Amino acid sequence: MREKVLNDFMQKSNCERLGIIASTIEKLLKEFSTGEQSLKTLEAFYESLFAALERGFFEEPEMDCVHCYDFNSYLRLLHETSTGNKSPEHLSVDLQYMEKMKAQLVILENMRPPLDNFDLRPAAIDMENCLYLDFNIYDSIEKQRMTDLLEGINAVYSPIHLEEAYRMADERYIAIFKDTLVKVTGCHIILQMGNKFQVYKEHPERSFERVLDNLELSKAFENERLTKAGDRDVFFKDIYEKYRQDINKSDDIFETVTWDEISMMLQSSGCYLNKEDFKGAEEMVPDEILSRIYALYNMMDNLSYFRDKKKKDGRTYRSAVYDIEHLRYAANCRYFVTRDEKLSKRARQIFNFMQVRTEVIFINEPSKINVVLQELIF
Repeated sequence: MREKVLNDFMQKSNCERLGIIASTIEKLLKEFSTGEQSLKTLEAFYESLFAALERGFFEEPEMDCVHCYDFNSYLRLLHETSTGNKSPEHLSVDLQYMEKMKAQLVILENMRPPLDNFDLRPAAIDMENCLYLDFNIYDSIEKQRMTDLLEGINAVYSPIHLEEAYRMADERYIAIFKDTLVKVTGCHIILQMGNKFQVYKEHPERSFERVLDNLELSKAFENERLTKAGDRDVFFKDIYEKYRQDINKSDDIFETVTWDEISMMLQSSGCYLNKEDFKGAEEMVPDEILSRIYALYNMMDNLSYFRDKKKKDGRTYRSAVYDIEHLRYAANCRYFVTRDEKLSKRARQIFNFMQVRTEVIFINEPSKINVVLQELIF
C-alpha cells in the first residue's frame, strides 16, 4: 500500500508534489496551533523534507505556480515554528491570513466577463413597490400549496433563488421550484445591470442557464466565506467575549459596540470605510451596497450576533452567502419577507444602519404566509 502511494506521488509533476507537501505541512501546523501535534513532530517532519529532497522525491520550487508559492510559504512557517521562533498563537494568525489570501486567489481565478445570455422583457411591476421573498418563503408557498392563492402578487425572484434551489435539491424539486416562481412572480426578476438594479420579465428556465454557468465562482465565494468564519477566534476573541452575553439583546449593535471595535472587524473583510460612508444606500451603486452588506454581515459573525451554529458540511457558511446576496437584492424592494428569524434580525440592523427603506417582515408560521402577503399588497 505504501509503495503504491509513493508510486502515485512520483507520477505527478514536481509542482503537484509540492502542492501535496504544502497541504501536509499546513495540516501539521494547524494541529500544532491547536495543541494536537507536538513541537518534536514538526522538527522531525522538517528534517525529513530535506532528506526527501536529497533523495529526489521532489525538486526545489520554481515559483511559477500556486503550488510552489504555497510550498514556500508553509515551509517558511514550518521552519519558524519548529525552531521555536513562532508561538502557536502567532502561528494561528499567520495561518488564517494565508487561508484568506488563498481563498481570494481562487475567486480571481474564476472571475469571468459578464454573461450576455439574457431574454429580458419590460417589467409589469415597479421595483420600489415589490416584495422580495426569501427562498424559505417560496419553498413554504409550494409545500403549503398556496401557489394559486398568491399568483401574480408584486413579488420578484433573483438568480440566487435558483442557485439555492440547485444546491439544495434534486431535478424534480428544481422543476417544481421554477414553476412556483413563474406563478408567484409572473417571471419578474431583479437583476444588477451595470450600475443599477432593475426588474425585468424573464422565465426562470433562462435565468437558470446563467446560474449553472457561474457555479464555480459561487463556490469560490462560499469557500472564502468559510475561511473568514475563523476570524472571530483568531483575531477578535476579546471583542466577542466582551459582548457575547448581551449582544443579541441589543436593539442597535452599532450603539452597543464601539466604532473602533466595529472598524477593526470590518477591516478584516477588507473594508476601511468610515461610519458615515455606510449611510444613504439610495445613492449607492450595486457593488457599493454589496460590499457594505458583506462587511457588516461578517462583522456580525465576529460578534456572534444571531449567528447560526456551525455545521460540519459547511452548509451554515454556504447559507450565509445566499443570505448576503438576498439582502443586496432586497435592499431595492419595498419588503423583504423571510421565515429565518436570525436573518431578519441581521437584516433590520444592516438596513437601519445603511438607511435602507426596505421593511423586513418575519413570518414564523407557514400557515400565515398567505394572509401576511395579501395584507402587504392590498
